[in-house]
Amino acid sequence: MLCKRSQQSQMTQSPPISIYQLAQQLGVSTTTISRVLNGREGIGQATRQRVWEAARASGFRPRMAVRQRTVGVVQDFVPEHFMGMQLSSLNIGVDRALTEKNFSIETFGTHNIDSITDRYLDAVLAIAWETKTIQTLKQLSQTIPVVIFNRPEIMEFSSVNMDCKQGGKLAAQHFWSKGHRRIGMMATKPTDETLAYTSGMKQYIESQGGSFHEDHVAYNFFRSSLAPLKRLLAQDITAIFLPNSELTYEVPYLSMEGLNLSVPEDLSLIGMDANPALQFYRPPMTVLSEPLNDMAMKGINLLQESIDEPDRRPTQTTLDYQLIIRESVANPHS
Repeated sequence: MLCKRSQQSQMTQSPPISIYQLAQQLGVSTTTISRVLNGREGIGQATRQRVWEAARASGFRPRMAVRQRTVGVVQDFVPEHFMGMQLSSLNIGVDRALTEKNFSIETFGTHNIDSITDRYLDAVLAIAWETKTIQTLKQLSQTIPVVIFNRPEIMEFSSVNMDCKQGGKLAAQHFWSKGHRRIGMMATKPTDETLAYTSGMKQYIESQGGSFHEDHVAYNFFRSSLAPLKRLLAQDITAIFLPNSELTYEVPYLSMEGLNLSVPEDLSLIGMDANPALQFYRPPMTVLSEPLNDMAMKGINLLQESIDEPDRRPTQTTLDYQLIIRESVANPHS
């Protein structure tokens, strides 16, 4: 991967090839070159592929791109753990940061990810989970930089990630400081992220002389959270960490309306969402919050550095969660 990008970097140091030279090299018209590079229809797939391969190999840049670099922003269909204000806030931060750095933006999603290979991009910034999207990005990363959010396990890309283990510790520490000793967690399904949250909670609780077992974690598997909530409460759990937006809204409602519990008097909760409206919730929710503006800016900085240094190896950057204390955690009943 690095060798290919290094070769491309060396080529682009030569005088740029013109569209006329590229057309002559390929034996096609300049109109064909222009239509391919601008994503127009009416050109066969084989010709399109030849044009793109030759353009990238020669370092050809369309005139508009000489003045302004273009970043492809990829966003898959939103999964359950990135709901609420988190995604929209991150997108706003990304758009603002790219605009401030004078990047042109092209957006891609699950429905049109195939077309990204037909665009002349300087780099890609991605919020992606789909296998097909990741495979496409891995292909692109051989010639242009790719930066992704919250996918530290994909070593081919630079990434900006939240420290989920630290988040789990932070939630457990706050519960513990309020006197809770029977602490649980509810999530939608087991993932690398939820396992990291669990690890952080377990590590902190055991460091304080407490215990945290597998049955202290419940999953709703995208169904109602009422049954898993009852399972936790049957174990005398007095405090529950909810590490995604969906559960942050659902579980307090089910606790109060479905089980006639009082939050936080009967059950303490810590959620996760950047939505400031949660301060007006009943009760105002204590949450872990991601520093989304910092996340966006670090992603753009990684992107800029990777564009400027084509031989740069992928870098993983980790950020800490912030605890916003409101009124959904109280001392347990004695």
